[in-house]
Amino acid sequence: MARTITEIHADITNILVTEFAAIDITINPAGWSKTNLLRLFTYIIAVCQWTIEQLQDAHKAEVNEIIATKKPHSLRWYAEKAKAFQFGDNLVPEEDFYDNTGVAESVVEASRVVKYAAVVRQKRANGRVFLRIKAATTSGADLTRLEDDQLDALREYFSRIADAGVDVEVDSQNADRLQLKLKIFYNPLILGANGSRLDGTDSAPVPNAIRAYLKNLPFNGLFVLAHLVDALQVVEGVEIPHLIECQTSYAQFPPASVDVEYVPDSGYLRIDDADLNIEYIPHSQIK
Repeated sequence: MARTITEIHADITNILVTEFAAIDITINPAGWSKTNLLRLFTYIIAVCQWTIEQLQDAHKAEVNEIIATKKPHSLRWYAEKAKAFQFGDNLVPEEDFYDNTGVAESVVEASRVVKYAAVVRQKRANGRVFLRIKAATTSGADLTRLEDDQLDALREYFSRIADAGVDVEVDSQNADRLQLKLKIFYNPLILGANGSRLDGTDSAPVPNAIRAYLKNLPFNGLFVLAHLVDALQVVEGVEIPHLIECQTSYAQFPPASVDVEYVPDSGYLRIDDADLNIEYIPHSQIK
């Protein structure tokens, strides 16, 4: 924050007091009259210094504005702009932002339908690099794709604010489909033959742990098989989680096996009951 003339004047007089004290001369700025020469001299210097600082601040702001208009934007900028998109609102003419003056924050927040966004560089078949913006909204506590009219508006929004010459593709897809086949060796003192807790507190602790792991993944984050096994290992009653097979699919593509890790094409993964094949096997401590 720029200093005021009063603050600069106070700094100068404090230095002056210190310098005079070094040569055994005592001065008291508090007792200076309005016509005191030292007061007038230091005040003129303070005004000059304030003017210089104001010019420097103005120059800095001008340079920053020029840089902002000339510098290509980062992937993070595109992701943040996706989340700043306001469905049903118009941009300020020739700008990349909205005028929300006088608009309630709750109204603005409701119009920001993109809750999750990620930007990745990809290549087309001809080798041309483009930016792919993945977007998702929420339905209740879960992620879901944008509605068609929302996606159309988001695409138009980026066609107006993207850097000139940058090839941008915006999409919002249903969750990638996950299929799992597991053997769960369980403690018969905690879990039953169908995987439910014997105390009745959770009818499906293993499926719930799987879904919790998927929901807690960062948007467009890495799905790691070893981490999923780790999440199952801490479920009370699960002795050995043995992952036999893992497959994923998206759009209309057939399922493909995952050996180590996978980045969801849509940005997020979900699993249906029909795609979760679990065999529960009691694991006795007595051999």
